[in-house]
Amino acid sequence: MVLMVAMTSHLSAKELGGNAGDIWTFGAGARSLGLANAAIELSDDATAGYWNPARLSYLSQMNFNFLHAALFEGAAYDYMGWAYPTMSAGTIGLNMVKLGIGGVEQRDENNNLLGDFSFASTGMSMSYGNQFGANFAFGGNLKYLTRTLPGASSSLMSFDLAADYRAFKYGEVGMVLRDVFYTASGTDDELPLNLTLGASYGLFEGALKTSLQFEQQGGVIRTGLEYGLGPAALRLGLGGVGQTAAGLGFRYRNIQLDYAIMIHELGNSSRFSMGFWFGTSRTRQRKDLSTIYSDRAQDSYRKGQFLRAYRLLDRALVFNPGDALMSARSERLNKIILYLRLTRKELPRRNAEDSPNKKRKYVYIIKGLSDYIEANIDGALLMLRQALSLDPGDEGLRKIYDTILEESGKKELKDVPMLSAEANIGAKLADADRFFRQGRFDMAAKACEDVVKLEPNNALALERLGSAYFALGLKEKAVGVWNKALELKPNNEALRNFLQRFNWAK
Repeated sequence: MVLMVAMTSHLSAKELGGNAGDIWTFGAGARSLGLANAAIELSDDATAGYWNPARLSYLSQMNFNFLHAALFEGAAYDYMGWAYPTMSAGTIGLNMVKLGIGGVEQRDENNNLLGDFSFASTGMSMSYGNQFGANFAFGGNLKYLTRTLPGASSSLMSFDLAADYRAFKYGEVGMVLRDVFYTASGTDDELPLNLTLGASYGLFEGALKTSLQFEQQGGVIRTGLEYGLGPAALRLGLGGVGQTAAGLGFRYRNIQLDYAIMIHELGNSSRFSMGFWFGTSRTRQRKDLSTIYSDRAQDSYRKGQFLRAYRLLDRALVFNPGDALMSARSERLNKIILYLRLTRKELPRRNAEDSPNKKRKYVYIIKGLSDYIEANIDGALLMLRQALSLDPGDEGLRKIYDTILEESGKKELKDVPMLSAEANIGAKLADADRFFRQGRFDMAAKACEDVVKLEPNNALALERLGSAYFALGLKEKAVGVWNKALELKPNNEALRNFLQRFNWAK
């Protein structure tokens, strides 16, 4: 009878389960319900858009999540969530919730039956989350809520803000500001600002997850525990006054099944939900793309293309913002660009008319700056000293050398002997051999090309350069340098037989 009276009243701030907007705190997925809704720091699927949209940024696959719950007196609650992680622009999500009851008798003041009516409160939200750097994530929700009764309806639109910070390897803290602003139509209801704070920590290498949550409205404190057992999980939760929950979950391949039981003063109730994962892991794809751009950047700065390398590393960091090594290299690359005062054009390359000393100086500078980018400070200083020994009057080069020396905290490397040209060539040929064995044929070719610049008639460098070209699919270039190597070293029977076998010998 109480329920019937409430439903026949005008649309007020009260919904079926509480105040206006409370539908956004009822629950999303049986996993969160099994944790007594202490979920803003544990949600890791489409339900993150409902609880803490910042955490959407951690999703690696598209996810759907569904929940249907039969409530008391014929009422029902439904939830549907969808989340789609993009390659480099964060994760978008949609959430739909519906709370309603039908078949309620409607009577007039004389208790005459007028028929049946229904009540429905329906909400939709668009969510977005993105990661910034290695540890921070931010997100937001745009929510739209409608409520209908016979002859009356109202709507509310509001916006949430959320943040998440990975403070430790297995520890996170987060914040959600619900209803930062709102607009209402057809109602005088208000949506007060509600701050929710949460923290989670994983024990036993993350196998046991703990969650603590505080909600400003009502001063509610919630706690949750989740213990992972391979594909299964056990859950316990406490929240509010007299709210106890437990649950379990199981994942088989791309299907997630969750169950929760809640104990309260009206009795026990059970909830089931299902989740589905689709597509290739975005995390793996992002790391693969990041590696591709990082390798291209390394190839570029080792060729003296510092501006291009910086752009490529910046792109690599978009796909893997938490990579500390790439971040450090990007910072050092930026310093080099400032040192060399590069704006639109790269460092001028040497040409065939330049003297051997100028060619050697260029190679030493590029090798030294590349070593600096890769944090090989001793190698960088040694190579730059070689370049200065060939041109002591180059003030710009001297400034770069002194700056790197000061940054490293080292003293002048007076006790380090200058490398001879032969020693440098030997080191580069060793690099080429190492790169080739690693399958990094482009880097092997670059090392051999550097040797040929320093010593155009080095037969071994030409032979290895031909092998690198051939591995890269550059057959004509490979055959050309192989024949030149054979001209310089006619007694190389192995190379001669190889070329004659395929009729490539000149």
